[in-house]
Amino acid sequence: MFLLRLAVKNVLRKSWRSLITATPVLVGVMMTILGWGFIDGIDSAVIFGQIKSDSGHFRVMAEGYLENEEQAELDELIDDSEAVVELLRDAGEARLHPRLTFTAEISDGRNGLMARGVGIEPETYFEDFVLPIESAFTGDAGGLQPMWLGAGLAGDFDVAPGDTLTVLARTRYGSYNANEYLVRGLIRSQNPAIDSVVFFIPLADARELLDADGAASEVVGVMPRRASAVDLPARLAPRLAGAGLEIQTWRQRAEPILRVNRIRRKILGIIAGIIILVAATGIMNTVVMAAFERIREIGALRALGLQTEGVVVLFVAEALIIGLVGAAAGCGLGAALVHWFSGGLDFSAMSDAGGLAMSTSMVLYMELDAAQIATAFLIGVGMALIAALYPAIKFSRLPPVEAMRR
Repeated sequence: MFLLRLAVKNVLRKSWRSLITATPVLVGVMMTILGWGFIDGIDSAVIFGQIKSDSGHFRVMAEGYLENEEQAELDELIDDSEAVVELLRDAGEARLHPRLTFTAEISDGRNGLMARGVGIEPETYFEDFVLPIESAFTGDAGGLQPMWLGAGLAGDFDVAPGDTLTVLARTRYGSYNANEYLVRGLIRSQNPAIDSVVFFIPLADARELLDADGAASEVVGVMPRRASAVDLPARLAPRLAGAGLEIQTWRQRAEPILRVNRIRRKILGIIAGIIILVAATGIMNTVVMAAFERIREIGALRALGLQTEGVVVLFVAEALIIGLVGAAAGCGLGAALVHWFSGGLDFSAMSDAGGLAMSTSMVLYMELDAAQIATAFLIGVGMALIAALYPAIKFSRLPPVEAMRR
């Protein structure tokens, strides 16, 4: 207890120097927590965007469809989607939705844009996917088939619910077909891959437009828990392969972006390590300066019977106090900032300005993880202890008489 009281007294004796020394520890720990919270938030946004507004927890498609999904999406279709739905009935508590995806030109009679069309069964599809309809038309359709348009895509045409658009698409057999649709509603999902380029029409109409009776590009499944879909490939792959089908889960679909985030996490670790290394250097300098200022004091303590280990404990305790203060303040400030931002950061304006078409939620919710806060705290304190060891051991070995003469 004597050494601890003496360590606290020595830290407070040069309070400004101690505070300056603790600041890099604070910054390093705070930035580490913020960085982890931000990257975890990106991971969650990507997963949420993939599952809730795009591809569900899993999707089943014909073999070869994934390789040609963007270039030749109608070349590899499921000919009998109802048979696939029956095949997947025992996949767990999954709600299944056949979808027919295609590229089309939509036009208002003056301008035309290429867009991604999705044929769905609206009654069930809009129940299971987070596709909020911002505004809707409830009047008489006049015999026209309905379409639901991404809000960003609607903005490009300056159309509103109740207006009409013409869809021109290449059929499954290479000819072209066109039809006029009534804009029934505008969708703002906060997913730029949906809002900026996608329109939805009833599955039956999509099949008629594309001359693809009974066919679907894929069957997507929505489950109560996303973890339930992870082992589906292992369970269903043999059965699906026998029917010329393959399966992709949300984890496999999101993996490219999650892989980039793992690289970001490593880069963040390097940056945080550099900051904490600077903090460790500062603590080492503080210990060295304190030792030089108190060499005679050290000699007197040694002469009064304080052992070498006691001197080491004294200097390490001083560094520990500085490290604890800096790390605790960094954890508190970092956790407070993550909590502040946990209400959501809306990046929709950035996606609209930059033409981003990545399937992810553009509302980022930073996540607070107790284990990560504890890890950042231990890193800050640990670096303070390690930094203090060398100068503490070096000065503890000074002979008492020599120390008192200086």
